Amino acid sequence: MDEPIDEHLPEISKRLILNEKNEIIEPKNSITLRHLLTHTAGFGYGFTSPQLQKWNQLKAEINWIENYRPRLFESGTSCMYGTNIDWVGRLVEKISGMNLEEYFRQHISEPLGIDSTWFNVPDELEHLVVGSSRRNIENGTIIKNEYKKRNPTEDFNGGGGLSSSPEDYGRFLACMLNKGTL
Repeated sequence: MDEPIDEHLPEISKRLILNEKNEIIEPKNSITLRHLLTHTAGFGYGFTSPQLQKWNQLKAEINWIENYRPRLFESGTSCMYGTNIDWVGRLVEKISGMNLEEYFRQHISEPLGIDSTWFNVPDELEHLVVGSSRRNIENGTIIKNEYKKRNPTEDFNGGGGLSSSPEDYGRFLACMLNKGTL
């Protein structure tokens, strides 16, 4: 948990940091799995960071030329909800040599006997997918959003993108609550 992951994902520990004064600084510390799992690696989202919320404007102001968004603080020094779990997914892929969907199927879904949890929902299960809904802000009524099948992906995201059934999710939660045993 506390070993640097530089060897596996050198591209993230070296990501430049944009501090609160909008100054670009070089990172000094490595990132660990614990940093990623506790959202203390320095990554953020536009909705959790005012700097990233106005990123397009800010990157022009500071002459940002990198092809990524910066980290926002040195690893282990603060906490911010961000893309950390996405990076955990990349780490799993790198270490296992498998894509995240294959890894989940082999090490989570199959051992737990869950067969309705996928990044790429098989055609034969697509009819079970339920679309999302939202509440009308003016009168409180629920509006069903139009469902559109997601395009297949090979770029799996550790922080989101899985579709599952209530039964599968329940089995997964029961396993977690029972410290890894179903």
